[in-house]
Amino acid sequence: MDGISEDAYIEKGMLEDLSGVLKDADILSNIRDAYTKEDGSIYTMPVKFGIPMIEGNKDIIAGITGLTTEADAAESQKDSYGKLKFFSDFSVAPSYLIQGTIDNSTPAWMNKDGTLNEDALKEYLEQVNRIWQTQKNAIEETKKAYQMGDGWANSDRSGYTDISGSVTSVLVKVNTVATGGLLSPKGLVYLDSARKVDPDLDYKLLNGQSENCFYISLIWEKHFPYLQRVIRSSEMQ
Repeated sequence: MDGISEDAYIEKGMLEDLSGVLKDADILSNIRDAYTKEDGSIYTMPVKFGIPMIEGNKDIIAGITGLTTEADAAESQKDSYGKLKFFSDFSVAPSYLIQGTIDNSTPAWMNKDGTLNEDALKEYLEQVNRIWQTQKNAIEETKKAYQMGDGWANSDRSGYTDISGSVTSVLVKVNTVATGGLLSPKGLVYLDSARKVDPDLDYKLLNGQSENCFYISLIWEKHFPYLQRVIRSSEMQ
C-alpha cells in the first residue's frame, strides 16, 4: 500500500489514534505538533527525519537564504565550473536537483484551502532550472574528458542524500558547496571536521521556498487489527 495518501486512511477511520501511546514519548515538540490534528489525535509519526543543510565558503553561503538566492549563488560561481568543477553534487543532473531541493520547497506549493499554488510551483521550476543551466557545460566537459556515458549524470537517486557524502567534494574543490540532509550524528561530525580543516568553510540550515523544514524518511502508523489481517492474508496469497 505504499504511495497511498495517509489522509485517505485517516478519513476512512482505518488508522488508530497514537496520541495515547505517544503521550509520554520523548519527541521534539515541533515534530509532534506537525502531526497533531486539531482535536489532539495523532495518526502518523516520523520514525526518522532529516534536516536540509549546506556547507561551503562563508561568504557564499551567507547569502543563501532560500531557493532563489541559492540559484543566485550558483550563477555567481559559474565561471569556475568545468572539468570536475560543479556547484554541488545535486546540481549535476535534473533528477538530482529535484531530489535535493524539493523537500524544503513543497510546503510553499499548497494554499490554505488545500489547492495548488501554481505560481509557487512555477517559481520553483524556474529557480531549479537556473541552477541546472549553470552546470550544463561543465557536465559535458567532464563527460568528454573522462569518456563517461550519459548515465553518469542522469541516473536516478533514491531519496535524499546524507550531506556527509558531499563534504569531501568541497574540501578537494570539486564542488563549491555541499548540500544534503543531516541524517545522523555522523553528518554533523563531517560538517564540523571540514570546517576545522578549512576555516573558510561554514555550514547552516538550507532553506528553500519554505523555511525551517524537516523531511521524513520513515512513517509509523498503526492499522486497525482487521486491516492488518487483510494485509497478512494478501501477503500469504
